[in-house]
Amino acid sequence: MSRAERITKRIKEKYPGSEVSIHDETRSHIGHREMLSVNSPSETHLKIQVQAAEFQHMSLLEASRSINRLLKDELENGLHAVVIECRTPKEPPTHQNT
Repeated sequence: MSRAERITKRIKEKYPGSEVSIHDETRSHIGHREMLSVNSPSETHLKIQVQAAEFQHMSLLEASRSINRLLKDELENGLHAVVIECRTPKEPPTHQNT
């Protein structure tokens, strides 16, 4: 199972009915110093977009922190950077997918 699949599974377990989109942005960081020692980098830099009804009762910071907590193991095992975008079903995306 890929990192993106594991993360999607965790988010959907925590927030059933959520929509999750994960984009691997690792390629745009390959020349960075931290990436030079990685043989075949993939899924080290992710953009995670989550739409969940449960977020309507949370601040943006609380929603982002709740997703970040689900990533603890991944951050300890190779996930280097993550951008998290949380929204409710009534809110439009704030960033375009890349």
